Amino acid sequence: MKVVIIRGPSLSTVELGWLEGLDEKYEVFAIGSRDPIYNLDHFPVSVKKLFCSGQVFGKLPFAIRLLYALDGDPQRLWGLERAIKGADVVDSAEIGNLYTYQAALARKKGFVKKLVVRIYENLAPVMEISENRRRREKIKFVLRNADTFVAVSPLSFEYLELMGVSGNKIIKVPMGVDTDRFVPAGSAKKQALRKSLGYNKNDKIILSIGRMVWEKGWLDLLRSARKLYLEGRNYKWLWVGDGPLVSFLKNEVGRWNLGKNVKLVSGLQMPYPKMHEFYQLADLFVMPSIPISNWQEQFGLVLAEAMSSGLPCVVTKTGTLPFVLGDGGGLEVSPQDWMGLGKAVNYVLSHPKKAQEWSERNRNEAQKRFGFGVIKDKMINIWETV
Repeated sequence: MKVVIIRGPSLSTVELGWLEGLDEKYEVFAIGSRDPIYNLDHFPVSVKKLFCSGQVFGKLPFAIRLLYALDGDPQRLWGLERAIKGADVVDSAEIGNLYTYQAALARKKGFVKKLVVRIYENLAPVMEISENRRRREKIKFVLRNADTFVAVSPLSFEYLELMGVSGNKIIKVPMGVDTDRFVPAGSAKKQALRKSLGYNKNDKIILSIGRMVWEKGWLDLLRSARKLYLEGRNYKWLWVGDGPLVSFLKNEVGRWNLGKNVKLVSGLQMPYPKMHEFYQLADLFVMPSIPISNWQEQFGLVLAEAMSSGLPCVVTKTGTLPFVLGDGGGLEVSPQDWMGLGKAVNYVLSHPKKAQEWSERNRNEAQKRFGFGVIKDKMINIWETV
């Protein structure tokens, strides 16, 4: 069986690490772009890199706007039809990506046998909110010609149904986590990791990982940290990520006298191959995301990684976070309720027996629901039976 994975500029080892070893049984390769967003040095299967229209012309004035007007999306991959011709299964992502339309066109022409489209989107139907006629028509074409849709969450499933996709064409498969790497550390390793970042043995460390943008809730974390500090709670907050708020957060941490309590790690300090070590030194994981007009959490892979690492979790009730955490893995609070967030953090750290119960439950749930082996088996079954 010949399987081609298409993700264009967004091809990522983090999303597709579960492909490891599949090229020993099947003819599997992935298609990315000549200028990938993510490092692909350790991608699990071979990669063909094609030119992407948005990346080729994107630096020219008004180029992206023009590509949207002419093509409906700036992610056309040049030579894609030739690269996927003869495939038994093409696995693409999102109905609005132009390379998915290209794959659907190849499916219509009979150049590929089957098309599977993975869906992360979970908000209002794109077709109804898009004013771009070309984009709407291409989305409709994908919906008609894809054989199967893979929804990463119940919200994605509902989104597809709103788009008119029959439920019998949708299969739920979440994102995967390397549960052999994201694993709780033993006491000695945990203390060594803490020491390497300047923490003491008995520090209570609260970890948050994510892109440093407003909708990830960093300002609410800042407020909660300040409130608990003023209450005499000497908790340590470890914030890991990159983005436009990094400098602002560093300044605010200093202005609010939280320099001894909050540590920010960004840029070259946070290589993904070492990311599991941040989870291993922490006591609690917090994810305080905020929904905005055109986005809410589409999965929350860092939450699944935290669960696999055996951490109790505090999350906001938005997007897919309640689905990923499930029942009995920690506490949920309303988005932007920074006082409630602080109370939840304090509760977990003040009740070690309950925290341990959540920790063990989360590790078991992550292995059962998100482990690479589980996801690999489900995807192989889809590819072989579609």
